[in-house]
Amino acid sequence: MKVTDTMDIITESVSQALEKIAFLEVMPPEDENTDPKDIIVAKIDFGGNVSGRIQIASEREFTRMFAENMSGMEALTDEQYDDALKELANITCGLVLPMLAESQKEQFNMDVPCLTELSPPKWQDFVAEDDTVLLEVEGHPLCVKLELY
Repeated sequence: MKVTDTMDIITESVSQALEKIAFLEVMPPEDENTDPKDIIVAKIDFGGNVSGRIQIASEREFTRMFAENMSGMEALTDEQYDDALKELANITCGLVLPMLAESQKEQFNMDVPCLTELSPPKWQDFVAEDDTVLLEVEGHPLCVKLELY
């Protein structure tokens, strides 16, 4: 498959992941100028005939809601909240890769997801980058980026 629109691919993949594992609906953002606080980014690299990286940036408050929906439990640990966002990156990447493959036999390698923090002033720069999609999930901004190299 020839990659023609990474924004559609990433939107479809993250939406499917959130709906299937946490019963959360993805919407277009009501306010694109939101400046979230306490931002965390999950990153996962992949390689094969097409190589790249997926990054998912959100407020920690989103990761709490997501982890609780996904697990069906409340009051999880900070590590469990962080692990949930890494798992979202992992699942999203798994959904993206078949859309990037030129054949069903194509194989990819996926790295282990990792987390970094993003300072609030850097949020608008991250959102404005190419191949980045800003979404809203239950009132929380979620920015997803698919880089291909």
